[in-house]
Amino acid sequence: MLKKKITAFVLATALVVSLFPATVFAQAPEETQGEETAAEVSATTDASAPAADEASVNADEEKTEEKEVSAEADALADKKLEEGELEEEGTAVLNASDFMVSNPLNFDAFAKASTKKTNTEEGVQTHHFWNLFMFEDDPMSRGTVEYHYNGGVYSFPDCETLYQAVRQANAAGETCTVQLMLKPDQAGLAYDGVSTDTGTGQTAKYFQPDAQTAAKRNKLEAYMDYMSKKFGSNEAHVDAWVVGNEVNMPVQWNWSGTTNPDEIVNRYSAFYNLVYDQVREVNNYSRVCVCLDHSFSNNDQGRGVAGKDFLTKFNASCGGRDWSIAYHPYPALLENPVIWNDQAILAGYGLTNDVNSQNADFVDGSNYNQLSTFVTNTFGPSHRIIVTEFGINSNQGEDVQAAALAMTYYATSTDPMTDAVIYQGHDQYSLTNKAKEVWNIVDSTNPADQEQVAQMVLPTINATSPNKTSTNSYSAWHELIPTMPSTVANRTEVGKFVTRLYEICLGRTPAQSEVDYWVDQMLTGKRTSAEVGAAFLVDADEMKNKNLSDKEFVTCCYRAMMGREPDEAGLNDWVNKMGQCVGRNGVYLGFANSKEFATLCAGYGVTPGTYTPSEWNDKNPNLTQFIYRQYTKCLGRTAEIAGVKYWCEQVLTGQRTVDQVSTEGFFHSPEFLGKNMSDEDFVETCYATFFDRASDAAGKADWLNRMKSQGLSRDGVLDGFCNSPE
Repeated sequence: MLKKKITAFVLATALVVSLFPATVFAQAPEETQGEETAAEVSATTDASAPAADEASVNADEEKTEEKEVSAEADALADKKLEEGELEEEGTAVLNASDFMVSNPLNFDAFAKASTKKTNTEEGVQTHHFWNLFMFEDDPMSRGTVEYHYNGGVYSFPDCETLYQAVRQANAAGETCTVQLMLKPDQAGLAYDGVSTDTGTGQTAKYFQPDAQTAAKRNKLEAYMDYMSKKFGSNEAHVDAWVVGNEVNMPVQWNWSGTTNPDEIVNRYSAFYNLVYDQVREVNNYSRVCVCLDHSFSNNDQGRGVAGKDFLTKFNASCGGRDWSIAYHPYPALLENPVIWNDQAILAGYGLTNDVNSQNADFVDGSNYNQLSTFVTNTFGPSHRIIVTEFGINSNQGEDVQAAALAMTYYATSTDPMTDAVIYQGHDQYSLTNKAKEVWNIVDSTNPADQEQVAQMVLPTINATSPNKTSTNSYSAWHELIPTMPSTVANRTEVGKFVTRLYEICLGRTPAQSEVDYWVDQMLTGKRTSAEVGAAFLVDADEMKNKNLSDKEFVTCCYRAMMGREPDEAGLNDWVNKMGQCVGRNGVYLGFANSKEFATLCAGYGVTPGTYTPSEWNDKNPNLTQFIYRQYTKCLGRTAEIAGVKYWCEQVLTGQRTVDQVSTEGFFHSPEFLGKNMSDEDFVETCYATFFDRASDAAGKADWLNRMKSQGLSRDGVLDGFCNSPE
C-alpha cells in the first residue's frame, strides 16, 4: 500500500506559523512597548504594527500525551481554584435557554493573528491546537454538566480546564483550534454495528459520530450547543473547529462503517452541518473546517475518497455553508520526503498522473498550489485553508528533511488561500539540526537569511530534481513554487509603497516601526499589496474616523490605488454603485483588480496579489447592482441591504443561478404578483430589470405580439430576457 499513514499516530508538540497579523488583541514586544508613541498606535488595529509574537502549538492523542498537553491548562485551573475562582469538581446544572453569550466573538482571529513563528522547543506559544475527544472528561474537564436542551437532559464533561487554557491564550492574543474526535469507547454515539474491525486490513482508531439517528443527533446537538456557547465569546473563543480527522480517508481516522464514497460524505456532512449550525448560531467568525489528508485524486485503492471528489460531494451536501479546510500536506510517500521528485517516486508505484496538474494523485509541498487553485476555481475564495498538520521525517538524511521543510513552508505560506501552517514536530518528524536551523529563519525578511536558506537547501533539491533552478539563490524559488515571488523585492522600495499609503489615506508620516511591520508582511507573502491597501483604505479605524463622504472615499481610492485624480465618469460610476448597496470594500475590490494598480505596484517592485471582501454584497459589485435592480425595477421599491446580501450569497455559493434569483426570487414573489400588471407593464418591467433601460418600440411590440398571438407565457418572456445576449 502506498500510504503508510503514521502507524502510531500520536500528536505531540507542533510548530505553527500563522500567516496573518495579530492586531486587535496583540501587545507590542516587551523591548519596544515603552517606546511606542501615541502616533504609532493611533493607526488602528490594522494600520499599526502589532506584536511580533512567535507561534507554537500543542496537540495530543493518547491520554499520556493529553496530560502533557493540558499541563499548562491544569496549572492555570489549579491556580484559579486556589484563588476561589473555580469550584471543585462536581456537576453543574445548566438550561440551554439560560446559557447565553452576551459578547459573541466579533472578529476573525486568523485574520489578526501574529505572523511570526518559533521552534516549539523554545516554549513560546502563540497558536494552540487541541484534539478534543468528545464526551471524555480527562484531561480537559474538572467536572460534569447536566445540560437541559430542547426537552432532553444530557450529561457530559464541562471542559473547564480547556476553557481556562483558551481564555488565557485569547487574553494573550493567541488563537485556538480544536479538533473534534470520537474514540471507539464512545461507540454509543457512533453508527450502529460499527467496530474497530473495518474489514479492510486497517483498524479504526476513531469513529464518525452518528448525527442521522434522532437520539444520537439530539445528544450531539446538545453537546455542540454547550461547546459553541462556552467557546464562542470574545473572552474565550475557539477560532477554528476541525470536524474529524482526515475524513476523506475514514477507515482509520473517522470510521462510519462504510467505504461507499456517497455514504462516507453523507454521514460526515450530517455531523459537520450540525457542528457548523451550532457554532454559527453563536458567532459568525469561528471557522468550521473539514479535515482532509494529502490525497487529491487518489482514493487509496477504494478505501477512501479522493480529496477533490470529497469536496465536490461535500459542498453539494452542506447547503451553501461557508466551510473551511484543515489540510495535511505530508509528502506523497511519507517514507520518502524527496517531494521535488514526486513524479518519479510515484511512478514506481504505478501512479503516473502529472503531479503539477489537477489530476495529481497527492498534493504536498511540491504542488500545493493545485489544492488552492481547485478550491478557488470550483468553490470560490471564501473557503479558506489552514494547514493544521504536516511533518517531514529524516529517513533520507537531514539535508533532505531541511529542503523538504523549506519547500513545504514556502509553498503553503505564500499561498493566498492559506491562513496558517502547523508543523507537527513529533517522533519521526522531529527536526534535525539542519532542519531546525532552516526553520528558525525560513520566514525571515532579512535578505541575508533568505539567501542562507537558499544556499542550505537548493543544492540538495537541484542534485536530484528534474526541474533544476537556474541558481541557488532565493529568487530561484519561484521556478519551483509558483506562488513565490519571481524577484526579491527591494525593501526600500516596498517601504515607499507603504509610506505613501500612510500619507494619502491617513494623512500623516508613519513611524519607522509601522513601515517595517507592513514591509515584513509583504516581503514574507503574508499579505498581498492589495490586502495591505485594504488595511488602510477600508479597515483602519483611523480612516473610518475621517467620516469621508462616498465621493471623498472614491477620490482617495483613485489617489492611493492609481496615483491620480479621478475622472468624472469613473467617479460618478463608483459613487452610483455605492448608492446601489455596493459597500466600500466592494468599491476597493474594483480598484485592487485594476490594471492601473498593477502598474503602480510594478513601480515599487511588487505585484498586486488578491483581495477578497468578506461581505457578500462586496464580492461582485456588478452582481450586487443587478440584485439591487430587482428591488427597484421589479418590485418598485428601495432594496434592503440584508436582502441584497442574501441573494448575492445564493448566487455566489451556487445555490441559485442569476436567472433563478430574478425569476423565482422576484418575478414569482407574492409581492410582484400582487401588482397584477398588464402585459405591457410586465414587458416594460422586464426591460428595466434585465437590461437597465427602457424598451424599444419594435422589441416591446414583438414580445406583446408573441404573448397575444402565440400564447407565450410570462415565464416564456422571462426566459427570453434571461437568455438574451444583452
